[in-house]
Amino acid sequence: MWAAVLFAAAALSVAAWTGRAAAADASFGVRLTYVDRSGANCPSEASLRAAAAARLGYDPFAPSGRATVEVTIARKGSGLRGEIRVDDPSRDGSASRTIDSSSGDCAELGKAMALAISIAVDAMHASEPTPAPRDRQPAAPSVRPSITQDEHLVPPAVEPELLGDGSIASDVKGSGAPQAAASGETKHWRSSLYGLTSVGFAPGVTFGGVLGAGWVGSSNSFEVEGRVDYPQSTAHGTGTISVWPLLFTVAPCVNVRGWAFCGLGRVGSLQGKGHGFARNFSGSSFLAAAGLRLANEAILSKPLRFRVFFDLDWIATNNSFDVDQRSAWATSGWAVSLGLGLTTRLF
Repeated sequence: MWAAVLFAAAALSVAAWTGRAAAADASFGVRLTYVDRSGANCPSEASLRAAAAARLGYDPFAPSGRATVEVTIARKGSGLRGEIRVDDPSRDGSASRTIDSSSGDCAELGKAMALAISIAVDAMHASEPTPAPRDRQPAAPSVRPSITQDEHLVPPAVEPELLGDGSIASDVKGSGAPQAAASGETKHWRSSLYGLTSVGFAPGVTFGGVLGAGWVGSSNSFEVEGRVDYPQSTAHGTGTISVWPLLFTVAPCVNVRGWAFCGLGRVGSLQGKGHGFARNFSGSSFLAAAGLRLANEAILSKPLRFRVFFDLDWIATNNSFDVDQRSAWATSGWAVSLGLGLTTRLF
């Protein structure tokens, strides 16, 4: 009989303690707002919320939460930037943190942001007042570092396996201002394949292709390209002339926020062939040009980019195609080209 009474009393005590703990957690809530302006298929609000809750071991997010965590993801040049802002009425000012990913990898950026959110929420939860038992004096509050406007949401050390690419890891581990991405992430070799349309190297409007390879740094790049245009024909007398260029190009560039400003040096040959004349000749002549390029890239995936460019060339050589020892067609002094295609990271 007495054993049953004691067991019932113990069970009631445990239930009462559990109820008080649940009530304390229920009183704490955070309102999460999420805006994705990147257009790069970044994690949804539900995925980010679930990842942060999994790290915390409980779900603190509620529409009526006292504190607010605002999350924004947007493009920054050819990469991405995530911004986290924490507004807590019990503290002066607000805390904010930015996390950059020069690689544009949304999945890794989402993991780093979920980690930062969980740390910020955990710090706010730890500083919540704990109700004191009625039969005891209030315990001295534990001292936990609160987040202020000048502190960071992410501590100096984080779990490296969560960060994946070096650019996010370098920014999460750093202090205050966003840091440059790790050299292993931004510096790499790449290949490219473009299609283009051009005026000036051959009669009329021509179409061609470019195959290139190069090196990309944090603010500059260098590429070599091979270009061939489809033969373009023009009528002359009783026959026609087909002309097309074969070019080798060197293009050093300066990269600023997704834009590339390049110098161009080209050498190659101008090919020509006659059709329908009494004697059909074919031949080639040396071709040299120098010019400028303006290019822009858009992120398709971590290794893949879409690129569009505009070239303006000054043709330094005088090239012509002769029929019966007279010039039937000659290059102009200038050429313009418009191209688009894909670039992909090699290693």
